Formats: sequence, structure tokens, C-alpha cells
Amino acid sequence: MHLYKATLTHTSFFPISSSEIIQLLHSISRAMASSAVMWTWFCLDYLTHEEIHLYTYDLFAERLGLKLIWGCLGVYPFIYPFSLHCLVQKIDTVDDLSAQSTVAILALFLFGWFLTRGANNQKFAFKVDPKKKDFLFCGILVKQLSIEVRSNIGIKKKNDDDDELRPRGQQYQGPPPRKILVSGWWGLARHLNYMGEIVQGLAMSLPSFLVTKSPVSFVYFAFITALLLPRQKEDNILCRKKYGTEVWDEYTRLVPSKVVPFIY
Repeated sequence: MHLYKATLTHTSFFPISSSEIIQLLHSISRAMASSAVMWTWFCLDYLTHEEIHLYTYDLFAERLGLKLIWGCLGVYPFIYPFSLHCLVQKIDTVDDLSAQSTVAILALFLFGWFLTRGANNQKFAFKVDPKKKDFLFCGILVKQLSIEVRSNIGIKKKNDDDDELRPRGQQYQGPPPRKILVSGWWGLARHLNYMGEIVQGLAMSLPSFLVTKSPVSFVYFAFITALLLPRQKEDNILCRKKYGTEVWDEYTRLVPSKVVPFIY
């Protein structure tokens, strides 16, 4: 029985015996192992928290159409394995990551995951239960502070019950108020989850690049960076129209950073 390996640059197939497969499993490189672990975590984490993505830009702005379906079925599955393909081509090389480099890359990946998952989970918790005042993630407790948009009252920073902050005798009439988070992950930057995804993309590309020196290793990192940085600009335009210039200017004053806290 034989398994076959295909390369990116050749159309021919190379037979590998089952005994060689067992030997390879026992001698798997740190670069390959760390890459496989990070990509597996990345995909399983997304599927585990699938319901959270009902409240993300993809669905509320772009809707469920050809772009999203084609992206999930025809683009992402082919972009994800690029860095692993580069490592497969160098499977016989003696080069590998040091233990220190492996730990550093995994720590970088977890840092990116912490930013993305924390931000997405906080927003999800706020959307499904806006009256809850606290949010807990990985042992970190933050207050759920927000500003509200009301058609006949204007902007209000919310921390307590509405009645305590509403002028005496004033009754609110109109649609339910819209709220924008300004604390926790969403107080550090308007799109801290984008920064987390970009950091994860970098971490998942590094093992392959450091071993193979192939720029192809950065295909996903380049793709996700090129996707998310322009998207935050589009989101800024949409939200300014949605909430109004006065409210959005106040929000950007409270949260000045776009993606990277204190830098951008």
C-alpha cells in the first residue's frame, strides 16, 4: 500500500511506503508540528464559536451571498494549507525551529487568539444580554460600558440603569436605542479583533518561512491583512451613516485607535 505526496511545483507523484510514513511521524519537525497545531486550533475555534459570527461584519454588512459562500468554500480551504505545503517540500531538510522559537511563535499565536476571541466574545455577550454589566474572559473581568444613540435625546454614556441617567420627567419615545461598546477589548481599539487575526496569521506563517525561507509561507498573512485593513475603513463609513456623525465622532474620541492600540 502506498501513499502519495504532491508538490506545489511538480505534477509528478512520489510513492512513500507505510514504514516511511511511520518513521516520518516519529521524526516530525517542530515547524510542522507547531503549524499543524495552530491551524487545527484556528479552525476548531472558529467552528466551536460559530454562533458568534452571526454578529460580525460578514453577515450584517455583506450578507450571506456569493462572496461569503465562495470565500468559505472556494478560497479559505485552499489558502490555509500554503505554509504547510512549503514545509512538505522541505520534509527531508535538517533545518528546524529551535525550542525557544517554537515557544515564542506559539505564544504569539495565543496572544492573537486572545485579542480576537476576547473581542468577539465580548461583543457577542453584549449583543445577547446588553443589561449585563460585566464580561469575563480568561480570568479578566471588564465592565460593559457603552454609549447610546437615541433619536430625541442624543448621546449618553451608559453605566447604570437608564432611569437614573434620564432627565427627570423626560420620557423616551421611539425605536430601541443603539449602543456602542467603549470598554474592555472594544475600548482599546475599534477593531482589536482584526489585529488579533493578523497576529494569528503572522504566527501561523512563521514556522514555514523560518525553515523554508519561501515567501509563499506568507500567503494567508498577506491575504488577511489586505482583507481586514480596508474593511475597517468601510466599516467606519457604514457606522458613521448608521449612528450619525455626532455619535460617531464622540465614539472615535473615546476610542481613537482603529486596529492597533496607541499606534493605528
